[in-house]
Amino acid sequence: MRGRLWLGERLRIEALGAFLAARTPAGVPLGQSFGEPSTGRGLFGALAGLDLHPLVRLELLGLGRFTDSTPTNPARSTSLDRVHARSRVVTTSLRVYGAVRGWSYSAEAALQAGRAELVSPAAGGVPILAYAGAARVARRLDELFLSPEPELGVSYASGDARGSRRYTQFDPLLPNPIAYGLLDAAAWSNSIAAHASITVHVHERVAIVPTYRYLAFASTSGDWIGGSLQPISNVSSTARSLGHELDLVARWTPHRVFEARAGGAFLLLAQGGKERLPGASETVRPYAFVQLQLRLD
Repeated sequence: MRGRLWLGERLRIEALGAFLAARTPAGVPLGQSFGEPSTGRGLFGALAGLDLHPLVRLELLGLGRFTDSTPTNPARSTSLDRVHARSRVVTTSLRVYGAVRGWSYSAEAALQAGRAELVSPAAGGVPILAYAGAARVARRLDELFLSPEPELGVSYASGDARGSRRYTQFDPLLPNPIAYGLLDAAAWSNSIAAHASITVHVHERVAIVPTYRYLAFASTSGDWIGGSLQPISNVSSTARSLGHELDLVARWTPHRVFEARAGGAFLLLAQGGKERLPGASETVRPYAFVQLQLRLD
């Protein structure tokens, strides 16, 4: 369930509530229909947005999630899998963004707190305290040839320090403020990222966007989570550096309702990435795609 309420022209409030899996008694798989509920997943949140000026817009978000289940493969699951299985967590974030005269920017900070039962309910669980931040800035230079639009961005999300009394890896519940990159090499979780890109308008309907992205782990012992939010590796590394990614995308928009995109990317694994994938024989991971998009709005 989701609702939105506008209070004047500048203030909006949104609310969200969803049961992702119904809470059921523990004995249901064995034919029982009574007992203490032990499974279920729910997500609840609220957002307040305030438009002070085209250059200053604010969003304050609170998102709560509860889960009561069992990892599908406990022996091979990551610590983040086990947090997803049984935890209570609240995430709050503040985002400031705006655009004026060709400039656009955004900056966001997020804090996560709660409790997770990483092993079993009898273990008493551990407190969760994680944080993340991101920022980007771009400028379209229409006065220059090809109307280039350079962009710079950075992001950080805490990782877990194994052996600590707290679980400190940021769970990427929120919409990612900066694109993951074509290879989805790292999510907004246990990651340090910096990117630089430039959009070049070679024609009024054709644009080319090369991007360089540097990726590293915030913690050498935290889980490596991909941009699709699936764990890639829970192996520790001695080095933080994950790798260097180069993307190239071409866009053709012959009509406002249709867009064609094609591109490619490769990731050059650094020491930390190689250590996390001990069976990997390839240092470079290539990728290519073609996409056709039809907008019906």
